[in-house]
Amino acid sequence: MYIFLALIIVAVVAWRVYPRDKSAAPSSYFQQLSRVLADSRVAKPVLIIDKQRLLNNIDAVARHAKTIGVDVRVAMKSLPSDPLLDTVSKRLGTNKMMIFSIDYLKTICSRGEYVDVLLGKPMPAIAVEDFYRERAEHAYHPQTIANIQWLVDNMQRLQEYAAVAEEQNLQLRVNFEIDIGIRRGGFDNQADIRTALEYVKDHAHLNFSGFMGYEKHVYYVAFTDSSRQRVLQECLDFYQACKNIAREVFGDTLPVEDLTWNAAGSVTYPMYKNNAVANELTIGSCFLQPAHFDTRTLAMHEAALYIATPVLKTAPHFLVPGLPWLARLLSYWDVNRRRSFFVFGGLWNAAALEPQGLAKNSFYGGSSNQECYFGAQSIDLKPGDYVYFRPNESEAVITQFNEILVYDKGEIVDTWRPLPPAP
Repeated sequence: MYIFLALIIVAVVAWRVYPRDKSAAPSSYFQQLSRVLADSRVAKPVLIIDKQRLLNNIDAVARHAKTIGVDVRVAMKSLPSDPLLDTVSKRLGTNKMMIFSIDYLKTICSRGEYVDVLLGKPMPAIAVEDFYRERAEHAYHPQTIANIQWLVDNMQRLQEYAAVAEEQNLQLRVNFEIDIGIRRGGFDNQADIRTALEYVKDHAHLNFSGFMGYEKHVYYVAFTDSSRQRVLQECLDFYQACKNIAREVFGDTLPVEDLTWNAAGSVTYPMYKNNAVANELTIGSCFLQPAHFDTRTLAMHEAALYIATPVLKTAPHFLVPGLPWLARLLSYWDVNRRRSFFVFGGLWNAAALEPQGLAKNSFYGGSSNQECYFGAQSIDLKPGDYVYFRPNESEAVITQFNEILVYDKGEIVDTWRPLPPAP
């Protein structure tokens, strides 16, 4: 009796854990895209941006920003390509950018039109010093370079920036990073905020330009829409307290409406319901909607960025280097380990998307040359066919490629160049 019961339990457990076929019929979207790529003679890994989806994502942001009465500041690190940045900025009608590296700051300052720049992270003082020492060697836009807002996160950095400004006789605009909950640095108490603001007020070479508060954590530390709103409100209460201190320190001389009260990010921007605290929101990744941004708050956004790469080699069975018996054993057990495919390139921060059911063969390890994937018998890939990946993020992926194909309504309509990598 007990043996019979044990066998039943084993059978039930085996049935529950037995791998199901993860493959599926090819989607019409990627079938069409494959025909377009083949017609364009694409024979290497490429990035693809779906222009219509990109525009729809931009419009979703624009509608929300207009509804609540705020500006949008574009996060350059998430969109490192001049044509991509131009497409987003022009459709939004904004000239505001957040920059996260000195190299990209130089790129933006070299543009022919004025860009309102806010640094997205504090730079080492020597980087600021060298930037201004070398400015004579570049044809920087005078208004852009004159209005850069340098981010400061503590009193020491503020004093270091002040020393640079004194030495080079500069007028530096400083924006304060305030820690409104993410615990990633920045001013985190009102006493330090007041001290730093008074220091700026009394310093001839410094000008206060506003606050920057980032709160991506809000989405992940709470689990319902209402609880997320409560956590966000706690963040904004501290933000408002900091603004009140700024008014107390500077008095009537503080041009409140003209300063930068920056907040948010892609994941949290839809949670902002009014502009009582922030007058601008920084947004970047959700214009392309990589996989790590598939949140409830961004349900209205569509994936617009893919990697396409050709299949180089195939095998009609699962492969384990040097251990064919193990390959056969795993293949018998798992219906998804019946065929193998080597693709051109690899090691991207991305997951295989199409055909469905592909998985990386960990027995080969990662490879930026030719990665091995496995799948079910029904996955009918031949050398020259395309495998599609969806990036988890955009900023660290786009700069790995030398071109972006722009896909629009069944055609490749343009080729955009990514910017060089910049830390």
